[in-house]
Amino acid sequence: MAFNITTKKELEKHVDFDISIITDNLKDGEFFGDEKKLTSRSKLYEVTIPKGADDKLKAPLRKLGVKSPFSQDKVELETNTGITLRLRKTGKTSVGRVSDAKETAKQERASLLVIEEAIQKGKTYRDNIALQKSPMFKKLAEVYPEINDTWCKSFAAQGRKMRTKFSNSKFETYNRDGGFMDWYSKHVNTRYQIKKKDSLNPADIWMINEEKVVKNRINRANNLQEHNNIMRKLYKERKLCGISLKAVSGNNARFEEINMKETLPETESYTLDSIKMKFNITPEGRLDTTDTWLYISAETKSISFQVRPNSKGFNNLKFESTQKGAGAARLGKAPLPMVKKILESYGISERDFENKWQMYPGNGQEFEEEQDDYKMMFDAVHGHVESKIQKDDFIPNVTRSFETTDVANGYITGKLMQLKFVHRLMTLSESKRNELLTEMLYNYSEDKNYAVKLRRTILFITERGYLNEGE
Repeated sequence: MAFNITTKKELEKHVDFDISIITDNLKDGEFFGDEKKLTSRSKLYEVTIPKGADDKLKAPLRKLGVKSPFSQDKVELETNTGITLRLRKTGKTSVGRVSDAKETAKQERASLLVIEEAIQKGKTYRDNIALQKSPMFKKLAEVYPEINDTWCKSFAAQGRKMRTKFSNSKFETYNRDGGFMDWYSKHVNTRYQIKKKDSLNPADIWMINEEKVVKNRINRANNLQEHNNIMRKLYKERKLCGISLKAVSGNNARFEEINMKETLPETESYTLDSIKMKFNITPEGRLDTTDTWLYISAETKSISFQVRPNSKGFNNLKFESTQKGAGAARLGKAPLPMVKKILESYGISERDFENKWQMYPGNGQEFEEEQDDYKMMFDAVHGHVESKIQKDDFIPNVTRSFETTDVANGYITGKLMQLKFVHRLMTLSESKRNELLTEMLYNYSEDKNYAVKLRRTILFITERGYLNEGE
């Protein structure tokens, strides 16, 4: 396991459950998250807490009902996704000062200079000393005045690695600021309503050949699936290479190609097979499940849609797909603005279904006022979904759930949102329903289309001491 996630932004991107116990109470560098890939089968996620930072978590943990936090080495919390969050105390100290955005920008510009020289001129450096004696060092110092031995070692390692991986390639453009980076960010926002480019493609720098041709090909995509496939082809043709710079230690940079395999054929159409939307409750009166599952299939693939609140508490729904079978590959979350756009194109307006939790019952009294409407919806879909209850059980179960912690966690409100979505979906004709779900599937964003991770060499202290993944 590699515990090298040390910033709140990176941690929030890595997990899909409520991690506010960390992000609300600790600073960047005061925790170490496990970098392991989380799948639908994951049961445990661990974050190590350095000496001193554990004190900041004791009061918030007590509010969550944890008695004597960190009296032992670990604290385990149940998350809204079923994954157990383990906070484990370590005797090591925190990272200390973590580079802010301005610092990171300087480092990435320096990386770009060394990478360009390595690929275009074949010039590399055996170590930090050789780099410091070269004319390149002056250029690096201009863009990164705080450069030191550690970073010189890192940049030299990057250059050597990129030279070996792109020895037969040359690029017309090396870009980090403005130019293609700005164009791409605006493109995915305008075309796919993805406001943060990194949620689709976390490339920090780009290497480009025939930029006009590249842009034209990207513009031809009709959906995200086509977009991602085009990005893969452009990388294989060495016309567009996006590089994500990540931090690890070691003398050698590590190179990793990501998501280069096409997952979903663009030509397949999917059919809705079944829906699982349970409304049964536990003996304590809580919902047995807080999500809804839609199962669709084509000739070669079976896909499951999970619909649930985005995190614990009152939240809007998120729509996430997983490919069933080998590896149970998680395909990702659909951008909510795009979901809205797709629903509207099939006649489902906000008047029919609005993904906004404030518009739904938030307590028992509000539900009582609207229960007839929700009972009508449930009765209409009852024969088409696996609910685990009879029609007459619906109102008593929902009412009981509102009397438990389900209401504080937003679970029962989220369940009613799911019911309204499923009800409206089932009012469509079978063909339109299948077309809608197919289109949603092909517009998922978690299938990140970047090609490369090039890890920077930088020291992070963990419970095992210094990481050496790059060696």
